[in-house]
Amino acid sequence: MSTVSESLSQLEVLVVDCQATAAAPHGHLLEMGWARAGTTTTRAEARLIALPHGEHIPAAVMRLTGISERMLRDGVDAQVAWRELSNEAATLARQPAPTIIHFARFEQPFLRTLAGGALPLDIICTHDIARRLLPDLPRCSVRALTGYFGRGVGALRRSAEHVEATAFVWREQPLKDGATLRIEFALDLRPVNGTDAGSDAGRRMRVNGFRGMCNHGRSLADRR
Repeated sequence: MSTVSESLSQLEVLVVDCQATAAAPHGHLLEMGWARAGTTTTRAEARLIALPHGEHIPAAVMRLTGISERMLRDGVDAQVAWRELSNEAATLARQPAPTIIHFARFEQPFLRTLAGGALPLDIICTHDIARRLLPDLPRCSVRALTGYFGRGVGALRRSAEHVEATAFVWREQPLKDGATLRIEFALDLRPVNGTDAGSDAGRRMRVNGFRGMCNHGRSLADRR
């Protein structure tokens, strides 16, 4: 019998990462990356984004990302990268496309601006999930989580590698130490159809909607 704690590891999702000069609305995108992920992850696509005229990359950001202004001379317009990303999202069976982002509050303002309205993405934040599943971890960064789950990540913050690391964390979170990724961890990310997601009605709506995205074949307990 399937349970509310069904496996999400086989759900096909889009994984997204953005790097920027600073948080929106003051920052400018430097790089966007994405990949489809299910039982396996496709090769991550990444696009360097051309800086607006007169804008510069702070020295600290160059050190963290390894992205220089010289590299961005060959960058594409952010809308070009967004069209590629959104076209990939449109190919997923579920719509709006289930989309995994680590620390999604950073990416969402940039993506909303590029979309010019409602996002065609149903965003789930692995940082928020990790804080609930692993409350004893001192940090829930991509680097900390990949290390916890037994994988390393490079020193530089580049979108392609962070997409692959986020996909790895997404697959591992439900399984590590027998932990169960309960559907409720995704419930309070946003209201649903104008209903308070924290209310009983909102919670039921999110459970029912998210349950429909799950693989109904086997529960986590069945797979252990």
